[in-house]
Amino acid sequence: MHFEVPHTLGKEEAIRRIDKAVDDLSTQTLPAGVKVKDFTKTWADNVLKISFWAGKGFLGANIAMTLTVNDTSVAIDVELPAMLKAFVAEGQIEEGIRGKITPLLT
Repeated sequence: MHFEVPHTLGKEEAIRRIDKAVDDLSTQTLPAGVKVKDFTKTWADNVLKISFWAGKGFLGANIAMTLTVNDTSVAIDVELPAMLKAFVAEGQIEEGIRGKITPLLT
C-alpha cells in the first residue's frame, strides 16, 4: 500500500517530529489491547524503515513500513501480511496511519 501526506514543515522538521513519534509508538499499547513487540527503526538519510509485530494474545502479524520524508510530503509504503488484509481493509489502515501522522505534520 502506498500513499502520501503533504506538509509545509520542511524536511528536517518533519524528520524530527516523525522520529519522536515513532519512538513513542514503540512503547504504546494500541487500541483494543493490541501490543507492539520486536520494534526496529532505521534511518538512512530521509528514509525511515520500521518493522514490528502487532497483536493480541497469540494472534498477530509482522508489519513493515517505509517513510520517505521529502520537502513537502511524506511518502508512506506499508507491507501488510495477507492475513491482516483479510480482516482489515487497506483503506481503514491508511486512514489510521493518516490520522496519526497528519497532526504531526501540521
